[in-house]
Amino acid sequence: MRNNAKDKPFIDRGYKSFERKTGIGAYVKWALLLIAGVVGVLWLASVFGSREIKAAINQMASQTGIGPTAISWSAQAEAAATKLIARDPAGIATAIQEIAHPKGKAPKLTKSNISKLDDRIVVELKIAFVAGLADDPFESSVKWDISKTKHVSALMMDDGGMFAIAEADKPTLDDYFRLKLYPAFNAILQASAGN
Repeated sequence: MRNNAKDKPFIDRGYKSFERKTGIGAYVKWALLLIAGVVGVLWLASVFGSREIKAAINQMASQTGIGPTAISWSAQAEAAATKLIARDPAGIATAIQEIAHPKGKAPKLTKSNISKLDDRIVVELKIAFVAGLADDPFESSVKWDISKTKHVSALMMDDGGMFAIAEADKPTLDDYFRLKLYPAFNAILQASAGN
């Protein structure tokens, strides 16, 4: 019995006819499978891959414009802030102590904590130092707020020194973070993004 073209749906007739005439139907199917496989591998790598793999995918995505970035800004900023603090923890502690508690000595950065938000990060730094005739131990902490586009503020939060930070020294502390640390942070961030 002969197949009549009128018995088949129009779309099926057109596709089968096109596939028979050109012979590229199988190639199209394989190309789609290959694209789906590459996208799947990239997705798995962006979710479960190491920081280096994510950075490479992020750089490729930003340069080619294919898809969203694999590493969020806040994750990149957290890594940049961590590198900045690791470069010179003693220098950062000394600068904070000299600005906020000029009569103190022997400052040490005892703790750093970075909170990631969608559009900014908050870096909390705790320093320990000694002051007074008996070299009594004290602690102070600073909260540094950084947005995607700028330094927002640096504030003394927990001031355990003999005296609270002087009002006149608060802008100096903010200037240290805005003029010294933020440019270094931004340079690290831009270098890691490959820009």
